[in-house]
Amino acid sequence: MIGCHPGPRPPVRGGVLRSLLWTLLGLGLVGCEGKPAGTLEPGTHVTMVKDDGNFAQVQTQDGRTVYVPSGVLKQRSQADGTAGTYTHELSAAAEVYRGGAPAYVSTPPPRGEMDILQEQIGLNRLFLSEKSLQEVVAPANTFPTFHGEKCWPAYMCTNPDCPGKDRGREGVPYLFIHTDQSIPNAICPACLEIRNLEAETDEDKLRYRNYPRLFELPETQRRLDELARERKSLYGFLQEQAREREEAGSQP
Repeated sequence: MIGCHPGPRPPVRGGVLRSLLWTLLGLGLVGCEGKPAGTLEPGTHVTMVKDDGNFAQVQTQDGRTVYVPSGVLKQRSQADGTAGTYTHELSAAAEVYRGGAPAYVSTPPPRGEMDILQEQIGLNRLFLSEKSLQEVVAPANTFPTFHGEKCWPAYMCTNPDCPGKDRGREGVPYLFIHTDQSIPNAICPACLEIRNLEAETDEDKLRYRNYPRLFELPETQRRLDELARERKSLYGFLQEQAREREEAGSQP
């Protein structure tokens, strides 16, 4: 394949098609698959074109079409006060590519713990509005409202015998909210239909207390897994540094 930098344009011998090819090469529109095209900062607004798995094709606010790692994309908040024509924003800085997704990308060095934690607490969470139970996507470290309604984090029930297990929409489990802050643990309202609270043993109560879990959006769970690997890499790097310092200090 001809490279991404064609250099001086040769005399046209193949007619219009050859001339067009060199024009496209010069503009970087062909022959530049996976070519680095700079870095986008956290919070950058983009519009999703298509997600190819590990990389997504997006359009930036200035009209560029580039590829970014899919893991750093989070949906635009649906809460009150957030509007715009974009569909996603970046949860972390990311190198972008033009012409196509790169065939291979080396793993960047791990960031510091505070950088990882800051991104983690700002990842999206699914909320439900208090009265209408409308699903609302918003950053986990916010207190969103939707059409004036207060929103609460969505919980799911892991009880295999939960009466609500078939009530969720396709691909999403039965969801509920926990609004009574005087009770420390979420309670599944569907499970209350089959519970006998007066006859329950302490073991039964503990089991039902452990069934509710915060529901994680697939995009958030994916990023949490990536951050866990980055944190593991960081700890390994710090341990290696500590060993090197210890060995250097023990030398005469």
